[in-house]
Amino acid sequence: MALAMSASVRHPLPGRRLGVLLVLIAAVATGCTALPVGQGGDKAAADRAYDAGRYRDAASRYQHYLESAPRDPHAWYRLGNARVELGRLRPAETAFYRALDADPAMARARHNLGLVQLRLAWRSLVEAHSRLPADAARDKRTAALAACLLQGLGTWQGPGQCPQRTDNEDEP
Repeated sequence: MALAMSASVRHPLPGRRLGVLLVLIAAVATGCTALPVGQGGDKAAADRAYDAGRYRDAASRYQHYLESAPRDPHAWYRLGNARVELGRLRPAETAFYRALDADPAMARARHNLGLVQLRLAWRSLVEAHSRLPADAARDKRTAALAACLLQGLGTWQGPGQCPQRTDNEDEP
């Protein structure tokens, strides 16, 4: 018994040190899996914000996540959708392109890219129409192209046909 006491005097509470060390190792290991930077935790929070319709928060979280996971097509796709919801069409277009860079077969990204590009084309035609003089021949053509675009989308049933390209298309 005296021998056992002298051993514990020389090494006070060796079991306690080992226990503390094991607890610290477990805490570090758990912390590393519970809070993965640029992995599931950030993406899961972005997905929750997106699913709740908090698109500004979702876009911010997807951007942060994508800094460390730039090849995740689903995150790029959802970032593009969030940007569309915020009315940020050019950045949405970029996000859909990045989704397609990561996964060229992602049909949903290609579809949404096309829709964004149609909206951008519509905006450009409306802006051109608003800036041209009312009597300009090109103004009539721009209005016809805008109507044609709407007709092609099935949202307008106006008269006439889509204008054809002319030889002097590049003239002012």
